[in-house]
Amino acid sequence: MDYRLLVVDLSSGKSETRIVDPKHTHQYIGGSGLGVRLLWDTLSPERDPLDPASPLLWTTGPLTGTSGPTTGRFSICGRSPQTGLWGESNVGGFVGPELRFAGFDGVLITGRAAKPVYLWIHNGQADIRDAAHLWGATDTHETQRAIKGEVSEPQARVACIGVAGERGVPFACILADHGRAAGRTGMGALMGSKNLKALAVRGTGKIALADGDTYKRLRVEANKSLMEENLTNVFRATGTAGAADYLQMLGDMPQKYWTQAAFDGASKISGAAMAETILTGTSACQGCVISCGRAITVKDGPYATQGEVKGPEYETIAAFGSQILVDDLAIISALGNHCDALGMDTISAGNTIALAYLLFDRGIISTADTGGISLRWGDAAWPSSMRPRRAERAITRATTSWSRWATRSASSTCP
Repeated sequence: MDYRLLVVDLSSGKSETRIVDPKHTHQYIGGSGLGVRLLWDTLSPERDPLDPASPLLWTTGPLTGTSGPTTGRFSICGRSPQTGLWGESNVGGFVGPELRFAGFDGVLITGRAAKPVYLWIHNGQADIRDAAHLWGATDTHETQRAIKGEVSEPQARVACIGVAGERGVPFACILADHGRAAGRTGMGALMGSKNLKALAVRGTGKIALADGDTYKRLRVEANKSLMEENLTNVFRATGTAGAADYLQMLGDMPQKYWTQAAFDGASKISGAAMAETILTGTSACQGCVISCGRAITVKDGPYATQGEVKGPEYETIAAFGSQILVDDLAIISALGNHCDALGMDTISAGNTIALAYLLFDRGIISTADTGGISLRWGDAAWPSSMRPRRAERAITRATTSWSRWATRSASSTCP
């Protein structure tokens, strides 16, 4: 079966469909492995990751969208703006499957649009549309809703960046399906450097299988076996945050920016604690029987939600919880969702902020560097005097500068 690659040059506004050399798809299978091979001849250590000529590749695997176990995932690859090295980020949800339903197995994006745009991919076609009205004006959730309305397709799937990607925050991510994040290695910053706000995808095609009947039988058997696994039940009940108690017992959960051996509040922010307090539902990627995604409702307090919102996964709990000694699930969830709205990776953001707490604690930085915020272990609340927009600007500015500072100086300041 041919691997159909949509190639888009944002500088010229032109697009075409290419068939990937079959020897590459057979040898590298798909996803990140195939992504490495496809970009091998185009990446250069002399070229800045944010140079318009730097490519950005979205690539699926042969089983993406086939409703087998965990086959809703795909990869986004390029040269990392965060490290300058190879970058890849794997994400679940529905965008990857929808891309294949639309007739493409991957998307290769080069160039830089003269003004903000988004890419509308639908049933074998690709259109470049104006996104100037969305640039800097909406959060990632609003952007997804707005684009679905503009393309008049409520079932479209949208992956987009937020203000973090627009402003080149090194750990900006790409958000899809209101909470599924391609979070690692700064692919959101790479996307923002191309003036590309989003990809919207909708397809009604079917994925061709060499032996559909056999695959269906094996898929059913595999899913049934997976549902009988104890670990599947644990993930469904507690999400990835269910690992918190176990990793704390092993001494493998980071706390106080890796300077403390244990955290007494870990049990208050675990997946089990979430299930007993604020969990109100679960979510799953396309075709997945595990349903490890969390839906929560915080009814009271300053971080009360308006209905259900996305609940934090283990990495967010560690980054905004144990790393800064916070044992309040409500504020951890609020910080995680605020990062999602800004389009900022919670792992890098939380750990960068934890580094700032350490530097503040040791007197290396002060309120002059933090926008007036005192960083005290165990306290993650914003001062009441800070309006949301001001806090947003402070967080975006501070995390950008701290990340760059940490890259230069971490070896001389970190324990």
